[in-house]
Order: sequence, then C-alpha cells, then structure tokens
Amino acid sequence: MFVFLKNKICSLCSFCSNNKISITTVLTIFIVVILYYCSVSYKILKENTDFFSSLGSIATGISLIFVAIQVYYIKLENETRNKQLAQENAFEMAKLYATDILMKLHASNVYLESIGFIDKIRFLKDLEVKEFDKKEMDKLFGKEEIDSLIELYNKKVQSGIYEEALTIGYNLSKIDFYLKFYEFRTKSDNLSVKSVNELWIDDLRTRTNSMIDEVLNKLEYLCMYFNNNLAESDYVYPSLHQSFLEYIKSLYFFIAIRNDDPARKYYTEIIKLYNKWYNQEKNYRIDNNC
Repeated sequence: MFVFLKNKICSLCSFCSNNKISITTVLTIFIVVILYYCSVSYKILKENTDFFSSLGSIATGISLIFVAIQVYYIKLENETRNKQLAQENAFEMAKLYATDILMKLHASNVYLESIGFIDKIRFLKDLEVKEFDKKEMDKLFGKEEIDSLIELYNKKVQSGIYEEALTIGYNLSKIDFYLKFYEFRTKSDNLSVKSVNELWIDDLRTRTNSMIDEVLNKLEYLCMYFNNNLAESDYVYPSLHQSFLEYIKSLYFFIAIRNDDPARKYYTEIIKLYNKWYNQEKNYRIDNNC
C-alpha cells in the first residue's frame, strides 16, 4: 500500500512539474491523498482487530520467553560466581584457622591443662551441649562448681606457665620474655624484687586471658563466613571439624558464663557452627555405626 502511495505521489509531482501547477495546489492534493489512504488504513485495522491483536500477543509471548531465558542465564552465572567465591573464601578461612587460630586454641588448652582447669570440665566430652549459656551451664556444673572454676581461673600461677602458653600462641621464643622481663625490671629500680615479680606475673596473666578472648573473637569472625554462606563449610569440614569441636568444648565455660542474658548473647556464630558440625558428625556416626 505504501509503495503504491509513493508511486502516486511521485507521479503527481511529475505531473505538476510538467504542467507548471503551483506548490500550494500540489500540497493540497497531497494532503487529500494522505487523508484518503489514512482512512483506508484505519478501515483495514478496524476490520482486522482480532488478527492484529493475535499478532501482538504472539510478539509479547516471544519477548517474555527471551526475557525468561536471559534471566535464567544471569541467575546461572551468578550462582556459579557465588559458588566459586564461597569456595575461595572457604580456603581463606581454612588458612586463617591453620596459621593463626589453631595455635592460639592449642596454647589456651595447654594453659588450662596446666592449671588443672581441663580436669574439672573433662566430663563435658561425653555430654551434648547446645545452648552455651548460663542456664545450661548451671544444670551441668551447679553453682558451687562454677564458683570453684572461677576461683581456679583467677588464681595466679608461676610465670613459666603463662610464658609457655604465650610462646605457643604467638610463636615466640622464651628469650623474648626474658628480655622483656629484664627491661621491665630495669625500669622498676625503686621496687623490690618481690613486687617486680608480682607485677610481671600480673602482666603475663592479663596477656594470657586476652589471648583466650582474642581467639574466641577470631573464631566468631571465621564462623560468620560459614554460617552466612560467604564460605562453603563443606569444603573444610573434613579437615577442621575434629579440632574445632574439641577446642570449643574446652572453651565452653568461657562462652557460657558470658551468656546470662538471652537478649545479649555472645559468640552466637561459634555456637551455631558448633551445633551444625556436631550434628553432622553425630549423623555420620549413626549412619556408619561408629
């Protein structure tokens, strides 16, 4: 239709040029022709409304299919990228655990073993703990035993016990402590030897207690990655869960004693990952009769 219209207009222009018809006349004729064919086009569209509506629906359907395919491939690409990132983060968290956290866990355990703390909580090894709060701890220990453990932990011990734990936890040499003690003593000439020794032991004890707090905070950071799918725990579970479960049990008292207020619970990420890995190991033992 439009080709036909174009031909008519060209013929008309040629006719006007050959016969010296004014431009106004040409425009008037052109407008009349356009109006005629617009009315014809409108009539065709009106008479074939259902046909053109069907064509529109088909076009819309095809567009939706292409959009759905595009969304699917975008989702697939995102899932692949997130999975790869979770795997990379898992290996990074495993590296953090092996190079920094594990030695501090071992050092804390050595210290608690040296002061007799581990002997008093050893029975936890055969018990299932879940909440890691004051209420659960009261049922497991009782008030008298809890007070006894607090007193034992706060009791000062020989400097060598603290130094042993700190050298393991921070990969230091005992010579480092001897040099620091010598420096500390030279700056305290106005104090007696006894006072200097007591201050030195207080300093070592504070550092040792801080090391336990530090390793718990780093564990909380690590567990946050696994619990929120920023790192895939299944990649590292086979190699990490054994020591993780064992050391968290030995630090149960230090987690639970802080959680006397359910609305302000500490170390929730550690507790969550502990329960996940504990149940995972428990189910494996049930399924394999071991």
